[in-house]
This record gives sequence, structure tokens and C-alpha cells, in this order.
Amino acid sequence: MSQGRKTPAASRSLALWSLVGLLSVVFVLFAGPFFRPGLDGGVTLVSRRAGAPDAAEHYANLSRRVDEQTYSAAVAKGRRLYCLMGMSQAEAQAANRGVSLEAPEYLQDDLVSEIEGWSRVDDGQVPYFKNYLDGAFAGLGIRKNIVSQSWVNDNRGYVYADPTDPDVDEVPTPNGEITEAQFYNSFIVADGVVIADRNLNVNNAMQRRLGSGWKDFGYTVTHIQQWSDAAWMQWSDACQFHDGDVSNVRYIFRSWITNRVTQGLVFQALRNSFPGAAPTIGTWGSRLTLTQAEHGDAFYAVLGSPNGAGSAYFLLTHKSKLGVKTIDKVDVFVPNVPFTVSSASGSAAADAAKITLLFHVA
Repeated sequence: MSQGRKTPAASRSLALWSLVGLLSVVFVLFAGPFFRPGLDGGVTLVSRRAGAPDAAEHYANLSRRVDEQTYSAAVAKGRRLYCLMGMSQAEAQAANRGVSLEAPEYLQDDLVSEIEGWSRVDDGQVPYFKNYLDGAFAGLGIRKNIVSQSWVNDNRGYVYADPTDPDVDEVPTPNGEITEAQFYNSFIVADGVVIADRNLNVNNAMQRRLGSGWKDFGYTVTHIQQWSDAAWMQWSDACQFHDGDVSNVRYIFRSWITNRVTQGLVFQALRNSFPGAAPTIGTWGSRLTLTQAEHGDAFYAVLGSPNGAGSAYFLLTHKSKLGVKTIDKVDVFVPNVPFTVSSASGSAAADAAKITLLFHVA
């Protein structure tokens, strides 16, 4: 796919909720520290600023089949994310042993992108999801008034240790490595819709360019490294210019899933939830749905997948603007030809099916 030509940068009772909150804190403390999430797309929990990989929808992961260990890790991660999403900002920080999970100030708006080498591009193919989501839009009563933002990190920018207090003497000339990361996302502001369209995070982009050991060479890269941060900046920008309410996030679509780990986790979750004949992912009217209340671990596995975790981090790390928002349901569907889940392996056939995940935000 072409990247296009560049243009200039530019009511429940109080007692019940108290009990739920207390049990949530106890659970997270028992499960261990979460720290500042660093993996939109990884299964392991590490420090957020460690630069580990996040959800890269169009980066073909080499892992083909999801083994028991990977599935169990995704379930555990999804359970923790669900627990933390339901807490207030202060409760989440307390449960995380005093470490804030909120995105830093410089990742709350898009100003840092202008100095760290990000270009806005005019791509005639955007949005890449075309009419693939139209059935869902119609079923949910969503008006298709789409605003798209397409960013590419294709310039050497100024990357300061603290972008909120830049030291121009420390960085007199551009020091940021060109990563070729890209974040193409779309929004329907009035209806609270976020659509992850075509994304490649910094770690995966650098792996493509320089190999898996690129971090060993001391490259300085942009602070905007993962989908949840870039998409938040783009969503905030869309709301600002289209009279939207930034807290009105109702749906997060992860369109056209090609991440093989996510595919495998979704397939195993569906096989576990719909035993017997191989489950078939249909179009919107025949979609498969997993809920936290009914499907438990299967739901958590999808939430803890690369694409699911990025959606959770979008909500979890912006509580100061969003308040408490959770994901408790995910729909799985295709735009056209039904896809039969015959194994727990991601594949080129699954890529071609254009499987979409829709996370419902409450």
C-alpha cells in the first residue's frame, strides 16, 4: 500500500461500588505491580517507556500458533487491564504501588509531534477500511461522518528528554532517528467512534529497518511510540476541530486485524467459547460476541491481545480526560465472506478475511 504524498506538518449503590473498588485493588496488588504500561501489543507487562512493541495492526508477526503459555499470559493481562480500567485514576495509582498510569503531559496533545519529526500525509487511499464497517455502522446507528488523521515519522526531529521543558542547548540540532512509524486512524466524533486503520508502531518499524537488536545501538526516537498515545492525540485533535467531547468514547474498532498473535488469541478464545463445530466469524448480522460477564477468560484473552491491550491502554492512560471507562464486550466480524476458525493459528487467509474487533466502551 502506498503511503501517499506528504503535505506540510501541521445506580449502583455506593456500598456496592465501594466493595467492587476494594476487591479490584486487592486483586491487582495480589497479581503484582502493573507499572506504566509499555506494550500496546505485547503480552509481557513492562515499564511503559521501555520502548517495547505495541499493537501493530499491519505488522505480520512471525508467531503462527498461540500456545498455552501465550494464551494464559494474555488472559492474565486482560484481567489486569479490565480491573484497572474500572478504577479511578487515584485508585489505579494506589493499586500500582504509587506509580501513575496516566500518560505524561506531553503525550496528552499533539504538540510534541510537530517537533519530533512527524508529517501529516495526504493519502488518497485513506481510510483503508473503505466500506468494511458499514454494516456495523448501520446496526449501531452510527452516522458515517469520518475524520481521518495520517501521521508518518519520516523526518529527523528534536527529541528532548523532557518535552515539557526543552533544553535547546542539550539538543541544538535534530537528533531524532527517522523510524518510518505510521499511525493512520479515523474518527466519527459525534458518535464517539475511534477506528484503528493502518498502524505501525515505532518498535516494529525500527525492527523492519534495523533488525530486532536496534535498541542496543542507542538510537534516539520520538516519544510517540505506540498506538494508544498517537490515537489519543489524533482523537483529541479531531474533537477540538469538530466540536466534539473528548470524553465521549463509545466504540473502538480495530479494523482488518493482521497481527498474527491477536489472530491466534481471538481464534482460541472463540473455539473455547463456541465448542463443537469450528466457529464461523460472519458479517455484522452474524457476528460473534464475547462478554466479560458470560465468557470470562476468553474475553480477557482478546482484551490482553496486542490489539485489545492497545484499546484498553487508550482508556486506562487518559483517565484525567475520560474519567472511568471500561470495555466489557467485543464483537468479532468480517465485511464480506464468512471465515471459519479451523485452528488457533494466524494466517494469510485470516488476513484476507479482514477480521475486525469492535470493543464496546461503557
